[in-house]
Amino acid sequence: MKHRKRRSRALTVVAPAKQVQQNLDVARITYDLARLSAETLYHRTALARNAMVAGGDVYNSELVTMSAEKILAGAEAAAIAMQHIAPVQQACLDFWFGQLRELPVRSMHSLRSAQDGMRLSSECLTLWARLASLSTTALLAHSKPLHRTVSKNARRLRGAA
Repeated sequence: MKHRKRRSRALTVVAPAKQVQQNLDVARITYDLARLSAETLYHRTALARNAMVAGGDVYNSELVTMSAEKILAGAEAAAIAMQHIAPVQQACLDFWFGQLRELPVRSMHSLRSAQDGMRLSSECLTLWARLASLSTTALLAHSKPLHRTVSKNARRLRGAA
């Protein structure tokens, strides 16, 4: 009688819906920024070429507009990024002060070092997962002003060309 070997199936880990949506949002914004930036460069290069051929001051107004837009979008993105730094700092402080709080208790029970090591590893993984989530949220938040500016530029320049 032949015995059949049981094959175990690989388990599929499914990410939470919020995490999947955040990853899709990051991919969409990254794609849009790359595509719209290339389109904007194309139109601005055409404007510069036309200004050089015509010998006029047509491109100077576009250069001023471009500089002003970058300053405004950069300032808005920096302000949003600053708002997202506080939760990251709080997560790190909670972790390290939690470790310091437990230090006297752990030093009294040196026989439980393996348990303490596993608990510390688990807490580190939890911290890194939290920081990754916070950084994705921050990326999405502070890329919105840049995305909005690039989209507006591409539409405006498409109409001018």
